[in-house]
Formats: sequence, structure tokens, C-alpha cells
Amino acid sequence: MNDLYPYRQSSHSSALGEYRRLALQPGNRWLLLFACIALLFVVVRGYLDESDPYEVTWSATRMADVELSAAGHAESWPAWVRWLVGLETRDEALDWMAGEFAHLNSKNELTEEGQEAAAMIAALAKGDLTNYEQVDWEERYAQGAFAWERLAAERLLEENPPGWWLEWEREYRLSDQRTAWTAVAGSALWYVAFLVGLPFIPAALRCFQLKNHKPLSPLIRAWRPDAVTVRYILSDLLALGILIAISSLVPVEIWERHFGLTLIVTDSIWRLSGPILLALFLVVKWRHALRILGLTLRPVLPPIMGMVALGFLYDWFLYFTVGQFFRGEELNVLSSVEEGAWGLAFAIVSGVLLAPVVEEVVYRGFLFQSYARRFGFVAAVLLSTALFTIVHYYGICGSLSVAFFGFGACALYRATGSLWTGIVFHSLNNGLITLSMWPLFHSF
Repeated sequence: MNDLYPYRQSSHSSALGEYRRLALQPGNRWLLLFACIALLFVVVRGYLDESDPYEVTWSATRMADVELSAAGHAESWPAWVRWLVGLETRDEALDWMAGEFAHLNSKNELTEEGQEAAAMIAALAKGDLTNYEQVDWEERYAQGAFAWERLAAERLLEENPPGWWLEWEREYRLSDQRTAWTAVAGSALWYVAFLVGLPFIPAALRCFQLKNHKPLSPLIRAWRPDAVTVRYILSDLLALGILIAISSLVPVEIWERHFGLTLIVTDSIWRLSGPILLALFLVVKWRHALRILGLTLRPVLPPIMGMVALGFLYDWFLYFTVGQFFRGEELNVLSSVEEGAWGLAFAIVSGVLLAPVVEEVVYRGFLFQSYARRFGFVAAVLLSTALFTIVHYYGICGSLSVAFFGFGACALYRATGSLWTGIVFHSLNNGLITLSMWPLFHSF
């Protein structure tokens, strides 16, 4: 047996008996049926339920403003440069923005401000300026109007611009320039990660070969997949209850005065309570948990960097193929709670530090291992990644990207035997997303 994964059946015979007795408790099948019905209900309601109009409007207007500002400055760049960094011309940006706003408006997901923006963008995309008389251009322009409002003002007044417009024009030109180069910096960050990981792609590909996989711990042989799934869903529901209880107990004054800090604390408690409860349901002794999950082994960096490079190629392929039919899904990854300095702190603590540890422990450490023991590697990857993707639904393209990420994390775990490998991969991926998107969409 591999020295890096030192499990011996004889040394764990008594512990294995305890785990078998735990797994064979009666009622698991009925609990599984109940839990699956509950999960299905939550998922279906989540997909059918209407989105918050404020959040949708915030995301749509922020995305449109940034895209149009960057496109306006980058329009003079060579086509291959714009293609490389994912920027379009102003007319192309207006076309897709008009279509996305029309779609959101048809579902009644926009506030009054969002509906006004939709009408303005649609008019600009068609070449006219319907209802522009209702807007006080001087006041809106001077206060920092949206990019589409500035564009409308410029088109209206380009023949005989007044003094106030000329006074603000240079500042907005500089603002558009900063936006465009911030987008370039975000793209460059991913290209650098890709180039660093490019030599290690073979190491990542070897992780998908079954002959390179480490053996599973003998202690999980007693983990029945249905029992683990039941306990996963129940621990998740209990964690959600804890979050609701804590959030309701915090006084409104505290939320209003210290929203960022309160959000970080409550979110951290919610994230940590789920895996802790699941471990209490499944692990007899805590010292077993570290060895079962592979947390006693160090991460292996070469396959991590190679998997990051593979993920970049895969997402690049999605963007230029399937992504062209699902424009606007980027809205699913924007959130108003990540705005400003406290928003950045929340994104780092929640998404870069806690989420990788918590989600790798749950989806790869517990669920994937229990499925792999019973059904084998391929089926275990599909089952655990399906649950992981349902929880991280970001539209069609986003779900396909999350699915590949789940495949890669499972392969890294089985090939290295260390859950820290998947945790570092997860954290690096989330960190790149945060560092590339926050300065562009949330820093102002």
C-alpha cells in the first residue's frame, strides 16, 4: 500500500465495527426518500421563484454600465486585442444589453429604475432616443450618470455641446479608460495563471487515470451512500435553520450599523455548521476524520496548477461556443453584498477561505468517498458533482463550468489522497474570480 496513504485494516478493525453499526441504523431508506423529496422541493421552488427585483436591477445595470464604458474606450483597439480580453464594440455591447434587459423586463424582474434603463438602452440600440426629454441631462451627467445616459447625451448634443458637457467629458473619458484597463488586468490575471499552469497540464491529466488513484480508507467501507446522503441533506437543512435563527436574533440596529461585519460572522457560522454537523453524524472519533478525509497529507501543487490551466481552456471554449447563446448569465455571479471594502472582505472570507474548506470536506471528503466505495470513481464523480452543481447554479454555462470544476477536484483528491489539494485548487479558483471581478464591478 502507498506510504503516503497508510491505512491498515487490522489497525482499524474496532473502529470499522463502530462505523458499520452507525451505518446500519434502521430507517435510513425512508429518511433518504424524505430528504430527496425535500431537496427536490427546494430546488424546484428555487428555480421557479421570482428573483429579487432590486438585486436583478443592480446586477444588470452594473454589468451594462461596465461593459459599455469599457467598450467605448476599447473600440479603437485592434479586433484581436478586444477578442483576447473579451471586450466588444459599443454597438455590440448595446445589442446584447438591450436583449438582456428586454428579457428581464418581460419577466417583471426589474425595478422602475431598471425599466427606465431598459427603455434607454433599447432606444440607443435602435438608433433613436425615445423619452430622452424626461431626463435632466445636466444634473444626471454631472452626478455621474450611467454610461448609456452619457452616450445618449453625447449623441444629442454633439452638434452644439454646451459648456457643462465639455467640462465633464474629459473626466468620463478617463473613467472609461480606467474601466477598460481594469478589464484587461482581470483577463491578464487569468492568462498568467494559465501560462504558469500550462507545463503541468500532463500532471493534471494523469489525475483522471484510475491507475494513479490512491486507495480509500477502510473506515469508509461502512458508509452506505444512502445514509451519507441523508445525513448530508439533514445537516444542510439544520445549518440553514441555524442561519435563519442567528440572523433573526441579531438586532436590526446591528445589521444597519455593521452590515459587513455582521454578514461575515453569520455567513461563517452557517458555512461551518454544515460540515461540523455532518461529521458528527458520520465520524465516531475526531482523530479518524483527519485521516479519512486526507487532511493529514500535504497538497500537491503541480496537478493543481495544471488543473487551473485546464479549467481556463475549458471556460474559454465555453465562452466562445455555448456562451454566445447565453449572454447575460454573468449577472448570476454579481452580488450587491460584495460592493465596497466590506464586500471585498466578505468575498475573501466566505468565498476564498471558508467555502473551499467546507465544500471540499462535504462534497469530496464525505459524499464523493462514500459514492466511490459503492459505485466506483466515474459514478461517484457524476453523483457528487451533480449535487455540487445544483447548489452552485449560475445559469447554463456557469453550471457546465462548475461541473468541470467538480470533476477536476474529485480527480485531484483521488490521485493525491490529500483533501488539501482540492482545497488549494478551490481557493485558487475562487481567488482568481474575486480578484478579476471585484475591481471591475464592486469597487465603486
